Amino acid sequence: MELTAGNKRKSTNNITIHHQNTLSITNKSDESSINLQMNHIRPHLICLTEHHLKESEITKFSLDGYKLASSFCRREFLGGAVCIFISNNTIFQTIDLKQFCHEKTVEMCAVKLHLKSIKLITFLHLQSPSRELKTIL
Repeated sequence: MELTAGNKRKSTNNITIHHQNTLSITNKSDESSINLQMNHIRPHLICLTEHHLKESEITKFSLDGYKLASSFCRREFLGGAVCIFISNNTIFQTIDLKQFCHEKTVEMCAVKLHLKSIKLITFLHLQSPSRELKTIL
């Protein structure tokens, strides 16, 4: 998809991804939405790192026109965490990578888009991925 005048998309083979290191998303959802709207950006995916939310909080968090597609939240430590929001009209499948995540070392989440099998993975604090992770990618 490609953005055109008036913020409408025309059909192409392009995909738009917005990434932001939020340093805590609490009370910033309005700020993120305004930033995207002011710049006339309607990405297919929004990848957020360092959102600092717990599992119970991320499932309640919302962005207009998007749904939570995948996430990793810390259980033991504060901060960190990653998530992917996807536009309501984009077809996807969540890839469960939680078994490979380790707080403060490797925090990631992933989706598979149904556009020529594109895989998108969002990483945070990546040190050295395990051999098993390299195999699935």
